[in-house]
Formats: sequence, C-alpha cells, structure tokens
Amino acid sequence: MDKDELQILIEQELFAQLESNYTLLANVPSVSNTLLNELQNQPWRDQIRYALGLEEHHECEGSAQSCTKSKMPLLSTKLVALTYGANGKDPREIVPALAGVFLVQQASSILDDIQDRDRDDSLDNLLNISTAMNIALLMLSRGQELITCTLARSSAEDNKTATSYLKLVTELNKAVGTALRGQLLDLQENSVPLPLRTISVENYVAKIVLKSSSRFSFLAELGARLGGATDSLASGYRQFGFVAGIALNLMSDLYDFAGAGEEGIEECRDYRTGVFNLPLIYAYESQETEAAKQEFLQVWQQSLNSPEYLQAFKEKLNWNLAYQQTIAAISSYIGEAERVLKQIDPALEKQPHRDLVWLLQQHISPEVLAG
Repeated sequence: MDKDELQILIEQELFAQLESNYTLLANVPSVSNTLLNELQNQPWRDQIRYALGLEEHHECEGSAQSCTKSKMPLLSTKLVALTYGANGKDPREIVPALAGVFLVQQASSILDDIQDRDRDDSLDNLLNISTAMNIALLMLSRGQELITCTLARSSAEDNKTATSYLKLVTELNKAVGTALRGQLLDLQENSVPLPLRTISVENYVAKIVLKSSSRFSFLAELGARLGGATDSLASGYRQFGFVAGIALNLMSDLYDFAGAGEEGIEECRDYRTGVFNLPLIYAYESQETEAAKQEFLQVWQQSLNSPEYLQAFKEKLNWNLAYQQTIAAISSYIGEAERVLKQIDPALEKQPHRDLVWLLQQHISPEVLAG
C-alpha cells in the first residue's frame, strides 16, 4: 500500500484512540459526565494534538538531515510495518499497534526533551514540565496498551503463538524500563563536571543500546511476530532492529554536530549542554595526550560562557576528522544491518527488505557524504 496512506491511517488512529481513552471511566459511578466532558475539552485536546508532533513530522519530510530525532516515531512505525509486511501481510491490519508504537516513541522524545532542556520549542517549554510529563506518561501508557491489545487479539486467533506473544508483552515492558535506565545514566553522567568524566566510544554506544537500540530491537521483532515469522526469522529481524537503532541514533548525533558547519559548534545542542555525542567523543579522542584531552574538556567548559574560549575550543576541535569518523561509524552499522537482512533474504528480493535498508540509507544524503 502507499506509504502516505498508511501514515494517514496511523494519524487518524492516534486521534481516535487518545480522544476515546476515557470510555471505561463512564462506567464508574463516582465519575460524573461533567468531569468526563471537562477531560475531553480544550485546552486538553489541543495540547495532545500538539504533543503528537505531527505538524513537525510533516515539515521534516523533505529534510532528513535536520530531523532524524524528531522523525523517530514515524521511523519506528515504518520499521514495524515493514517487518510485518515482509511476511506477506498488509500493514493496515495492525494500524492500532502502529499507533501504539508511535505513542511510545513520542513519549520517549518528550521525556528526553524534559531531561535535556535543550530545545526552545519542546513541549515542556511551551506548556510546562508537569503538563508535558503527564502527557508523555499518558502516551506511554496508551501506546503500551494498544500494542498489548493487538498482541492479545492476534494470540486469540492462533493459540500456537500465544506463548511467544505473551513473551513480547514482557519484552515491551523490559524495553521501556531499559530506556528509562539509560536516561537515568545520562542524568548521572551529566551531573559530573566535564573535566572529570570518563569518555569512550564503547561506553557511549552501550548507553545508546540502553536508551534506544533495545527498543528498536523489540519493534523489529514485534512486526515480524505479528506477521507470523518463525522463531529463527524473528531473531534475525530483532538483530536488524538492534543495529538499526544504533545507526539512527548516531545519525541524530551527526546532524546535531554538523548542523551549522565547522565554525558553528555553538549551534550544536549537545555542545551547549555539555553532553557528549559521538562526533564530540571522536574530537576528544583525537587529542594526542592525556594532558591535551584534559585541556580539551576544560576549554569546552570555559567556552560555554566565553567567546575567547569558544574560539580556542574550535581550534582544538578537529571538526572535519570527527565528522568523517562519525560517517564511517554510521556507514559501518548500516552495512551490518544490511548483512543481517541478507541472512534472511540473501538477494534482498522482498521489497520490504529493500525498504528497510533504504529506511537507514536515506538519512545519509550525497551532500552529507561529500562533507
């Protein structure tokens, strides 16, 4: 089916599910109709519609470079739809589950923004932290509910898959819990002054696995299992999702770092908030001695409040080297993801498999590769 048609169906499902989320309360005597009406009225509905970020997703469709992070919810639904479709099924059959996936990922983005406080147009800044957090938790809860209900309906239709579907419910909860642990680790690390942090590529990738990659791993298996994949196939898709999740997160790092070019590091959100992304780790590791690395961290810290030190930091940055190393790392993960798919489909004969590779490759445009 047409990808735009599927996206429209998902958006319609999102509004329908969120606006009907109080129907069960109508049967509780202590909850009056007046209260239910108030819950449905403005400004609640407008806040939810804005929190879904659909306008932002539409604006980003022609600009992969600047929008990788904001497109994660839609990328996630495409991942599930494609692994489902690879088993010969029509993704329209699981639109409620796809809406649930979108909600889980959008909730993650909102909670991430609350933690990072690095975007002026984030929901917590436009509303307030308490409202944004409650909306995110509602999305997370509703998203998990939609996914679980889809699994329950599917298992009822095929008793042979009931056990594996029950395991997926557990895996969903584990994926969400693992992401929260990753966020807590972020908060813990960022509370340590820059010159005192322990920095390495290996630790950073491990943190990505906690925060996001484990969730993408679950999502790839979810689509495959719903589509009727065998244990062996589902395991292959799970591995694809694991590697794809790392690649997508590193792409977000790349575009944050490269957004304003070599002379515009002050526009990089991670730099401004004193957070290491992969290019900044490569820039740190390019310093030739331990003393030079410590000086790099100290100058970074000082540059956040001083134009003089900002220029000194730019001179130490080795921007182009860090940029090229990051592209090489992303390309390596994309290559690994494609290799995993070829274990399932050696010639990538199935269109959904080719689309899965394109889902990753589209974010590395010729302009980016040219530097």
